[in-house]
Amino acid sequence: MNSEKTKLSIWFFICIFIVSCNKNKDNHELSDEYSLVKNTEKTHVFKIGNDVHYLTISLFPFKDAGGNKYLTFQNGVSNEILFYNMENPNLLFKVTPTIEGPNGVGMFLGYHIEDIDKIYLTVPGRPVLFQINKNGDILQKIEYEKTDNDKPIIPFFLSTSDVYSPLIIINNNFYFTQMRNHSLTLTASPVSGYIDTLTHSVNVLPFYFPPIMNDQDIAKYTMGNELCFSRIFDGNKFIYSFFLDEYIYSTSINHEIVDKKRVNSRYMNKLYKPQTRPEEIQSGLKKLCEIAIYGNLIYDQYRQVYYRVAYPETEMEEDADYLEIYRTGRKKFSIIILDKNMNIIGETLFPEYTYISNAVFVDEDGLHIRTNHQKNPDFQENLFIFDCFELSKK
Repeated sequence: MNSEKTKLSIWFFICIFIVSCNKNKDNHELSDEYSLVKNTEKTHVFKIGNDVHYLTISLFPFKDAGGNKYLTFQNGVSNEILFYNMENPNLLFKVTPTIEGPNGVGMFLGYHIEDIDKIYLTVPGRPVLFQINKNGDILQKIEYEKTDNDKPIIPFFLSTSDVYSPLIIINNNFYFTQMRNHSLTLTASPVSGYIDTLTHSVNVLPFYFPPIMNDQDIAKYTMGNELCFSRIFDGNKFIYSFFLDEYIYSTSINHEIVDKKRVNSRYMNKLYKPQTRPEEIQSGLKKLCEIAIYGNLIYDQYRQVYYRVAYPETEMEEDADYLEIYRTGRKKFSIIILDKNMNIIGETLFPEYTYISNAVFVDEDGLHIRTNHQKNPDFQENLFIFDCFELSKK
């Protein structure tokens, strides 16, 4: 009974998490070199059972020391990670941590796989990381409630793909993200920090939320996703994409050097500017499906390019299932392609109601995007289907 109540609480958190989370003409005039083109011979189809939820909050590819390739994902918000063979797409095994008891981790959300017996779990609303093995046994518990100088951490770090912010580990340091600290102004609130696992030191980093909104408007108008952001690490620098900011921010590992660059979609004349907050829930969800806003940032290490998701302003049909459409990637999106210097080199607009824009992964073949949009006429609940898009020079 307790686990069922916990699961319901997690689903509520997920809804909050998902909902909460000037055209650059000159840049585009110089940038139409590449596009993303579907390779019809490289579609991945994974069969899933009736006990597997068709929505994935956390989905990551993984390659083991022997070179074996897997697609892994968390089963909805259940406490299990499923491992599928990428070459012969069958379910190989599950990792199922215990929820309660001396070896319990609670309900986790998000994970990172170093190897099969070294898996890290993130937990909603708790400043804690669990390291487990394939059997779900806890090997290490890492807590980071306060910094070394007694400043509170505002936990919102989840190693998910839905809002793409995977766990980053560099030289035994775990780099986490956090929510805005309401005791500080927005531009004085640190975005991230790190845990030194050898000394157990916890520190925040000198990079702060950009002035996306003023503090008074956050209190009056926010719909929940204005301060969401995606964070990646490309091997040399951290890069942040805030959903309500046309700029992306590149930082050194210590975050003492910060560069920003405007990265605009050609399909968005302007970003959504919060002015009113709908009082009725359905009206608010409809608006979340319609507003112009940015999304995840993905690094393609095989081609040394970056992909930034953009959601142009659109008009929704009446009486639609707005929450489900929002969770499955909205109605329309594009992907901006950036070179290693963050210059726009192309942008591809995808067909409406076809792909799940926040269920993607990258491998040697290309960028794989899941087709199972809730309103896709070819939707199949018991299949995970990924189309492969190759970077093509025009």
